[in-house]
Amino acid sequence: MNHSILDRKIFLLLISIIFWQLSFAQNSLVHITSDPKHQLYKIDQKLKSGDKNAFFEIAPYFDSKKELTERFAYNHISATTEAEVARRIVEVNSLFTDEEIRLNDSISSQVFLSFLNANVEKITYSKYAGAFLITPLEFRTTKIMFREITKDKVKELKNEFQTTLNSIENTDIKSYIKQKDPKALFLIASELYKERDWLNTISRYDSDVDEYIKLLQILINCEFAVEGWYEKMTWHIEEDFYSTAALNLLCYFSANYSKFKWNEKTQIFENKEIQILPIGNENYLFRLLSNKNNSVALDAFIQLTICNPTKVTELADEYDRADICANYTLPTFPYNFLKQLVALTEYCNDNGIDFTGSSQLKSAINKLDKKLSFSERRRLEDSLINNLTLEEITAFEYWALINEESWGLTYSAGRILDVFYSKNWEKLLKDEKQLNCYLKKSALFNRLLLWMMTLIGG
Repeated sequence: MNHSILDRKIFLLLISIIFWQLSFAQNSLVHITSDPKHQLYKIDQKLKSGDKNAFFEIAPYFDSKKELTERFAYNHISATTEAEVARRIVEVNSLFTDEEIRLNDSISSQVFLSFLNANVEKITYSKYAGAFLITPLEFRTTKIMFREITKDKVKELKNEFQTTLNSIENTDIKSYIKQKDPKALFLIASELYKERDWLNTISRYDSDVDEYIKLLQILINCEFAVEGWYEKMTWHIEEDFYSTAALNLLCYFSANYSKFKWNEKTQIFENKEIQILPIGNENYLFRLLSNKNNSVALDAFIQLTICNPTKVTELADEYDRADICANYTLPTFPYNFLKQLVALTEYCNDNGIDFTGSSQLKSAINKLDKKLSFSERRRLEDSLINNLTLEEITAFEYWALINEESWGLTYSAGRILDVFYSKNWEKLLKDEKQLNCYLKKSALFNRLLLWMMTLIGG
């Protein structure tokens, strides 16, 4: 084979390091510590305090090409212009719709001033959004979905309720919850959106983002998804880097919080107009992928490889977009591995290919995972190379990929597969069933490789 599992392991490690560095760099851009003496930052503070006239002060800067240096966290320094900073200040402090004005890179001072003069009486400051707007929050169309929460998650949320509530500083939220007033839902969404920072992004680090989401889930006893960045629905608003999802959640509760009524029996706010989607087995298993118990997480991963491919792929994309961390014993990129493995098992089931293997094969694979001397490992590798058949090789590959984080097994699997396919190549070419399976596996593994290459622009 051109790409052994060992080759893929090394490549995955390199990519994961690069990806970590990119993620670290991106997260480091959250906080800006630029010179507060610059007039632009003084205008920013005026806007944050609700001073509408500050828009007229910032408008002239839209044409300024004067260079400005900003210092981000972790000593990251960015060279920019006054025009770019001015536009960003307006974007963070306003919620004007695209129909009202587009704050793109080409907008001029004249265009922005014309907009201000034409709409100055309509522009108001929303204390709930911490921003200026023309179209009220409750008049904005938003998409939202609801689904059940697993019993384990419900129990976890209830156990954490008081701790979560105590972590919230807004006393009005606590008061409305005590009064069983649904306005608490709107205020929680408001505080969540106001967690956005200078770059219009939301980070759950050093903030109450997680607590706000937990509190909403506890109070309505379900999860919710709204449109996030790139107009994709996200069930993990707390993980969404940009503030789009948080804004859409705020708009929804602004218009609909009064439809939620307190149920004394269930001790939650209920809305009879919403449809709560049932949670399937796949949803439950995906939650277990981040379980701290290695065996629990790995067992869930294995079960998912034989679940409904469409549902697994959908959830894998959901968790991948939200960058949900999984247990470290799973493959390096668990969600992308899952999408390929579930496609492989479906193909095997449809075509009579054994991908689970015998107890003897599993025992040999487990031995490769152990600490062995060089001679012991070589003897075991040679034994597998000489005794494995074309009918068994898929099962060997399946379990080797499942246990991709095992360095010992991965090291040996690379050599075993390279030598095995070289030795059995002619036989493979004459076996249509196994050849088609080999081509299917090659296509699936190549998808993983292509996906990883996109991370570094390859």
